[in-house]
Amino acid sequence: MPTMTIGQFSKLLYSKRKFIFIIVFITSSVTAITSLFLPNWYRSTAVIMPPSPSQSPLSGAGLIGQLGGLSNVLGLSGQDLTRYLAILKSRTLMEKLALKYNLQEEYNTSNMEETVEVIEDNLEVEVGDEFQIFISFHDKNQDNIAEITNYICILLDSLNIDLKTSNAKNNREFIESRVEVILDSLSLLQTKTEKFLDKEGILNLQAQIEATITTAAEIKTIIMAKETELAIAKQTFKVENSKINQLELEIAELKKQYNTFYIDDKEILFPNLTKVPTLEIKYLKLQRELDYYSKVLEFLGPQFEFSKIEEAKSIPTFQILSKPARPEKKAKPRRSLIVLAVAFLTFMIITYYIYWQHYGKDMLHNYMTNSTNNDK
Repeated sequence: MPTMTIGQFSKLLYSKRKFIFIIVFITSSVTAITSLFLPNWYRSTAVIMPPSPSQSPLSGAGLIGQLGGLSNVLGLSGQDLTRYLAILKSRTLMEKLALKYNLQEEYNTSNMEETVEVIEDNLEVEVGDEFQIFISFHDKNQDNIAEITNYICILLDSLNIDLKTSNAKNNREFIESRVEVILDSLSLLQTKTEKFLDKEGILNLQAQIEATITTAAEIKTIIMAKETELAIAKQTFKVENSKINQLELEIAELKKQYNTFYIDDKEILFPNLTKVPTLEIKYLKLQRELDYYSKVLEFLGPQFEFSKIEEAKSIPTFQILSKPARPEKKAKPRRSLIVLAVAFLTFMIITYYIYWQHYGKDMLHNYMTNSTNNDK
């Protein structure tokens, strides 16, 4: 089977150089002329920067950070970036843009679905290394494209505010419901505590217990001293002695006073010592519940106020680093690249054609001959 070396093939192409040049020249010229009739497309770009999460005490990030630095876990700036990209790719934004500038008529599409598809192809969104967002739009209208791109930024800001306001409203309603529950619980606990204190005659449980124990201990000490004195008097004097009678009366009165510490009497400030453990447990339980709900309310209060502020405010949600401007140069078509690509493709096709004409036919003929001989 004959073969063709690179040198032979190069000589063959050289011998056909005029033919190759004419064909490539003609196709390139036709392509260049045809490309002149292609409409120019322009691109306008805006660069925006999402805000960094605020660290003020009333901000959501600040409040979450007070609970253990969860703001880094939640990635609040990342949420903003994701939301911006989702809005820019949303059908809502594209439909508003189409209606504003009558793009369905400009793109000559039959329905809004096709118009949105064209807008989606013409809209480019890129995220930079510093998380800045590049918003670019392509259009044939050189004078109008900057306004369209700027309106995309306006729509992005408006839709983002609506989303944030809606989220803030949901947060506010949820926190408000929790605050109401906490306030109701606190009110019930305060009423329950007041009834408990009133029933048990308690003003300050800890102070009253300390005073009761101290007073009871003092009376008990006096009783023991009097009983010792009485025992000595009985050994010294007669049973009918006035000193002994006086000591017995004093001891009986002291014991009567001492026993009052073990009875329930709301007229005195000393709690019943037999009930002190139970009283302390009940009081501590009520106090613990009050402290718990107070701490929760202390935390939810600033969040509730912040959510109301977020719901009410409508300030811009991002910074525009670079405003869209009227483009001075077209973005496409790249006519020189089109001509070069067509010229290269034509050259490859002609090269293959020449190769087939001078070598492929012979190879096919030899192959068919060999196959016929093998069959015989």
